[in-house]
Amino acid sequence: MITLCIGYIGALLFQFLHIPMPWLLGAITAVLCVQLFTNVQLKWHKYFRNFGLVVAGYSIGFAFTPEAV
Repeated sequence: MITLCIGYIGALLFQFLHIPMPWLLGAITAVLCVQLFTNVQLKWHKYFRNFGLVVAGYSIGFAFTPEAV
């Protein structure tokens, strides 16, 4: 639950700063910073992790159109 909250806060911050893909980049950046700069050990259940990877992979892949390439 802590990991989810940290990711959500990062996404909101990136949304406020108008950074592209805040739901992905903001959450990853926030969780990474907490892991690197604090003693907090964040855990994510493997089923949630795998589901998140599928959603992120689909979202990134969906953005690649012939025009984008």
